[in-house]
Amino acid sequence: MDSFLDALKLCSPSNASFSVDGDSTYSNVIWLSSNVEMPTEAQVLKKKQELDDALPMKKLREKRDKLLALSDVYMITDFPLTDEEKLEVRNYRQALRDLPSSGQTEFPVLNLTK
Repeated sequence: MDSFLDALKLCSPSNASFSVDGDSTYSNVIWLSSNVEMPTEAQVLKKKQELDDALPMKKLREKRDKLLALSDVYMITDFPLTDEEKLEVRNYRQALRDLPSSGQTEFPVLNLTK
């Protein structure tokens, strides 16, 4: 993942065209769209910082979503769980859904004996 290129794309008009010659730096950008203005280096770097700052939360949500998907099977009505285990699964899934807004970075653990 190259957050500089992502930032440049997000700062550029949708009809803009460019390439990068070498490392992903502003000085290596070759702007191919003469009919649209290239975003400034400050704009691109600001957007890059926003993307970099958001990355840990994005990764947290991606892992959370995978864990929710893996636990979907336990929510099937006829999946063989005791009432206590069903409650544990519901609480686990709720804790996963609450994770991004709770400020926690530790993932809850589901300990079923099955």
